[in-house]
This record gives sequence, C-alpha cells and structure tokens, in this order.
Amino acid sequence: MPESSLLPATWNVPTEFRDRLGKQVGRQRTMIAEGHALIILHAPPNPDEMNRKGRFFWREPDGTWHASEFKGSPDALNQHLDEFQQLLEEFDDKVDEAASSLDYLEVLNHLGPVYRALCHMTQALQNAREAIPKDKLIIDFRDSAYRLERAAELLI
Repeated sequence: MPESSLLPATWNVPTEFRDRLGKQVGRQRTMIAEGHALIILHAPPNPDEMNRKGRFFWREPDGTWHASEFKGSPDALNQHLDEFQQLLEEFDDKVDEAASSLDYLEVLNHLGPVYRALCHMTQALQNAREAIPKDKLIIDFRDSAYRLERAAELLI
C-alpha cells in the first residue's frame, strides 16, 4: 500500500482504488472494482481554496458502508449532503437580507464553487447508481444531491 494513500489505511479496498488515486483528491467521481464502489466527493468548498478537501465513501459488495469522515454507516453520506443543505439555507438567508449589489456579489462568489461541487457530486452519484442499480440508498443520495443542485441553481 502506498504511503501517500488518501484512503484510510484500515480500509481493505481493492488495490485498483489506491492505484488510481493521486496525491490530491482530484475530481469528484465513482470508482467500481470487484463489486466495491468508492465514491469520492468534496467537502463544501470555500471560494478562496484552490484544492478541495476529499471525502471518501466506500460501499462493499454486501452493502456495508464506510466513510473517511463522520461515522461509516450510510448516514455519513446524509451528513455530507446535510452540510450542503445548511450552507444553501445560509445563502438563501443572505440573499433575503441583501441590501446592496455588493451583498449579492458576496453570496454569488461563495455560491459558484458550491454549485459546481453539487453538479459534480450529482454526476458521481449517478455513476454509482448506474453501477449498482438496485441499491435504493444510492438512488436516494443521488436524488438528494440533485435537489441541492437545483436549489443552488435557483439562488444563482
């Protein structure tokens, strides 16, 4: 196992996953190997950050979930989605309270990276859904991500 692996050392994932990861998290995506799924997502971004913080969600062939943050159950992905939901609610409140064009611009500067992250998250979850079509949790995660993406789009 490479020393620089971004995945937790205790995860017994297919070697292909570790081999395909670089030193940085890279684009949000889903990897599939040997019946396992590795969903690579980004934490909610800040507009000033060039590099995104990765979060890894591993689904074993038997449906057992692990997460690099939060607790390893399927609820970890819900917590990840909830962070974006809370952020969008804050943006919505700021738009309602905006008194000048500078106030709106501040929201838009923060909202742009969040919207892009949500679009790519939806794509990654759709790819996971296509690879594991009978997993209802993945369908629900994908649908929740799409709702968040749409809410962000409406704020723009």
